[in-house]
Order: sequence, then C-alpha cells, then structure tokens
Amino acid sequence: HCASCAVCIDRFDHHCPFVGNCVGSRNIRYFLLFAISSVCLCISFLWGVKNVFEDGYQRSLSIVQVAMCTLTHKGFFVFGITAAVVGLQLSWTVTVVHFVLLAFGMTTFEM
Repeated sequence: HCASCAVCIDRFDHHCPFVGNCVGSRNIRYFLLFAISSVCLCISFLWGVKNVFEDGYQRSLSIVQVAMCTLTHKGFFVFGITAAVVGLQLSWTVTVVHFVLLAFGMTTFEM
C-alpha cells in the first residue's frame, strides 16, 4: 500500500516523485526505461558539450569564446554542465541499484 497516493500496489517498490506514480510489479520495467533514458540524456548532453569544445579548439577559439558562442549566458552554460554531471551521477546510481534489486528479486523496502 502506498502512503503517498493511498493506492494498493501489487509488489509495491516505491512511490517515485519524478514520474508521479507508484512503482510496482506491473510498471517496474517502465521505471527502469525511464532511469536508463535519464542516463542517456545526460551522457548525450555532455557528449554534445565535448564536441562543441573540440570544434572550438580546432578553430583556435578560447573556452570562453566557445561558451559565449554556444549559449548567450555563461551562468546558464555552467549550470547546464553541472546539472548534467549531477544528473548523470544520480540517474546512474538509481539505475544500477534497481537493476541489482531486480536481479535479486527484491524491492527497495526489502533492501
């Protein structure tokens, strides 16, 4: 039984605030796909930033010039990179932990 949304869930795992739903036996695979896609999103963003910097380096531009060319505000650029790195760490951890739990047939409450 979920205390957050007051719904009975078959093999209740946890209530996920990111998807706004309970994760149980019927939708655990969709939650894992969500976690994997979050990892892929962060990796692709960081890969794109790396390519932008490499392109600027080949054109003999400084890092500041590359940052100013890609985004108009430096603070937003730094925030984007920081958010992608933190998001990658968090989403990677959630993905690995849930794959391990799935392999052992456990839920987050049994951990």
